[in-house]
Amino acid sequence: MQKTVRAAESIDGWTQPGGTRPKSFSVGDTMVMGQNKSQVVGTLGQPDAKRIFDGQELWEYREVQISADSPQTLTIYLTFEGDVVANASGN
Repeated sequence: MQKTVRAAESIDGWTQPGGTRPKSFSVGDTMVMGQNKSQVVGTLGQPDAKRIFDGQELWEYREVQISADSPQTLTIYLTFEGDVVANASGN
């Protein structure tokens, strides 16, 4: 784990995850495929966690409201290739 944290710390703008941030977006607001990291942060804010897996950066957004009319939430995972979102998934 420490190796992963050291790798993550080398990423420009990486911050240690912590605390709960207010979520002011819903799944309908998360059309982020092809966006760069600055655009994603502008849309979704800072991620709850950042990780490196197999050389790819993964951002995690927790408790994303499914819609403005629904109290249900999910977790969104964004995988970057370079500076661009290459894959987005949720559970």
